[in-house]
Amino acid sequence: MKNRSAARTVFTASDLQKVRGYLVVALLLLVSTCSGSTHTVATYNVHYFSNAGATPVSQALKDSEARVIALQEVLVSGKTNFADIVASQLGLRAAHSSPYVNYGSGRWVLSILSAYPIIACNEAPLGYSRLAFRCTIALEKPTDFVTLHLTPFTEGGDTSWAANRGRMELRKREIADLLKFIGKPTRPTVILGDFNMLRYYGGEYDLMDDWDDADSGFFEFNRDTFPVAGDAREKVAAKLPRLLIPKAITLDYIFLSRGVTCKKTRTIESQASDHYPLIATIQLEK
Repeated sequence: MKNRSAARTVFTASDLQKVRGYLVVALLLLVSTCSGSTHTVATYNVHYFSNAGATPVSQALKDSEARVIALQEVLVSGKTNFADIVASQLGLRAAHSSPYVNYGSGRWVLSILSAYPIIACNEAPLGYSRLAFRCTIALEKPTDFVTLHLTPFTEGGDTSWAANRGRMELRKREIADLLKFIGKPTRPTVILGDFNMLRYYGGEYDLMDDWDDADSGFFEFNRDTFPVAGDAREKVAAKLPRLLIPKAITLDYIFLSRGVTCKKTRTIESQASDHYPLIATIQLEK
């Protein structure tokens, strides 16, 4: 009887490389079936274009590479809507809300600019004098974008605790109206705008618990959106060490419904407004 040894399969380096390639392809196919394309979006309070007009705002937004942009404090003066100028300079579509603030001889509106078709828009009052403006935009699936500009964090130079507390309560009511307006989302939804609130202070932020804060996470290296002016820093410095005084704070937010994830966020420290644009790269689940 012949002595037979068990046959053994020997894998060469080339074979292992092929197996690795197959696994990578399989993983990419799996990921592609779970997630859609990425889209860059931005929110920007443009301070009624008072810093330098429309062109610097357009340049900041061009640098952001955002394809859906929410603007607040958009000045309409006579027949001129400055967001239309920005949209024209960037080659984007534009939609606008009704006026929500009268400012001198002009008015402020909310605007949404988009590189994609805007299917429909509507709006709803928030609290006593604010608005939510919603546009449904044709990404790979219809997606709602909602923008807003809530009651200012400070107003008229009155920084007293009583006045601040009153403004917090106004913002809470406005957020409650916002959530009632949106209801339970039936499609991917992105809320992006100037909330004029601080994280973990005053209770307004807690009302957004059911939404994902795009600029948040386990390690919260938040992108601050509102630089603190020098005179304000000097007032605070009278009570606190300068090292504890932030150079900027977060007033602007992007919140995401289920079915939308954030890949990254950033700001651009432009001088075109008293805010910085907050930019997020988002992805829709398939």
